[in-house]
Amino acid sequence: MSTSEIRVRVDDGSFCLSDRGEIAPETLDFSNGLIATMNIGAMIPTGIHTGDVKVRATAATGPPTTSDVTEWDEVIEASVHAPHGELRVETLYSGPPAQFPLLSQAGPGWYRLRAYARGRDIARDAVQDDSAEQYYLVCWPAPQTTPLIIRATDLTGRGLRTGAVKQIATPAPPEPATDPGQQQEDPIRRNLLKAARRKP
Repeated sequence: MSTSEIRVRVDDGSFCLSDRGEIAPETLDFSNGLIATMNIGAMIPTGIHTGDVKVRATAATGPPTTSDVTEWDEVIEASVHAPHGELRVETLYSGPPAQFPLLSQAGPGWYRLRAYARGRDIARDAVQDDSAEQYYLVCWPAPQTTPLIIRATDLTGRGLRTGAVKQIATPAPPEPATDPGQQQEDPIRRNLLKAARRKP
């Protein structure tokens, strides 16, 4: 079962793939640049800070058969845990859009998520209610395994991968810059962490 493309609200640079609305920010792992996994569900970091992005989601029985990924900027696979068996696309503050299917159709357990993204570099950290960003999520039951980076070409993903820290309990304060060219913390990663910690 799949959906047509739906606009999903983004707040603080992300939307969620959550299981019964639960978020565990202390277990966030940004290391693949597109699917920020947790010990329950995941977050999808966007390019924009606030606004709407286009999302399609499909609950599948197995991995996608298509091999053409060149029309996308990023294509990543990762394992996502759904202990309640209620994995859904969800906004950070407003809950799940009703039009999306239940993605964990085999019940509680581990799933494989392949996420496709394009347009994340067009308006990084901006406020855009009609963003050009697009996402396609395909989810199927599969044992837990390591993430797979199939395509990685955007600057947003590169920034997240470069600054990735696994199992972040408290983000370390940024080092003071000693020269203007010193790399700063990626603003999308910073916003995603901040938002996750605010969600009850």
